[in-house]
Amino acid sequence: MGLFDFFKRKAAGEIVEAIAIDPNKYLIDELGKKLSELNYEVNISQQYWLLTVNAELEIATAIIDSAENHPNLIHLMIMVSHKLHFPNGIKENIVGAGYNLQEKVDSVLKNFLGTTFPAIMDGFTESHMPELDFNDDKGVLWHPKLGGLWFQGQWENQPDGEPLFDLLKERLKTAMADQKFNWVKTYIARQPDGNIMAECLLNNVPWEDGYKEIYEYGKTWGQAGVFLGQKQFMMIRRCDLFDDQSKLHSQHLNLYAT
Repeated sequence: MGLFDFFKRKAAGEIVEAIAIDPNKYLIDELGKKLSELNYEVNISQQYWLLTVNAELEIATAIIDSAENHPNLIHLMIMVSHKLHFPNGIKENIVGAGYNLQEKVDSVLKNFLGTTFPAIMDGFTESHMPELDFNDDKGVLWHPKLGGLWFQGQWENQPDGEPLFDLLKERLKTAMADQKFNWVKTYIARQPDGNIMAECLLNNVPWEDGYKEIYEYGKTWGQAGVFLGQKQFMMIRRCDLFDDQSKLHSQHLNLYAT
């Protein structure tokens, strides 16, 4: 099965009649509504569980059903793609929780719209925070656009600032691919028994150097005996001054021109 088959709508005959609401349809419609409320132009596909934002950015969604999933959890696979800058998509797996479909969908979309999506969209602007900027080992200047730091568990004292980015910043200087955008997805969780699960992906690929940094970071957390987690998405844009000027004008980024 190809990746995009996950996002393909089922024919009417394949839908079980006992299901009053198709969860995938409900989710993509809710995502479209929330994006429209944020003043984005939204067009929902009739062939796939996919919508287009401002005629350029595509967001495909698929709810992953598994017997291992707790009934109060929803597992969403989501892919955000741009034909020019990341045609193969920024891939993400997100979990939401609730007692019914509405609550679970609201939870998982709140996660996506509060972490990954804002950082991606901010990447299409020329704004930047100088204190986050860095030059890589080739002297190229990069502008990190950080999604919200998402906490799980019952933190007594949430860390200030950008602890995950601060851990990875030096490592990133030798890891940037020669392209307009790089992106990093981090997730770390410590179970009550002290077992640590960590994931760090650079451009959708497991990044060992980043993984080691956040794994060791998890060992420093206090509050023994409780579950704690942190997640963050980082979009890193190459400064326009380091783009090929002959290409810059023909590749104008206008996603925010709404």
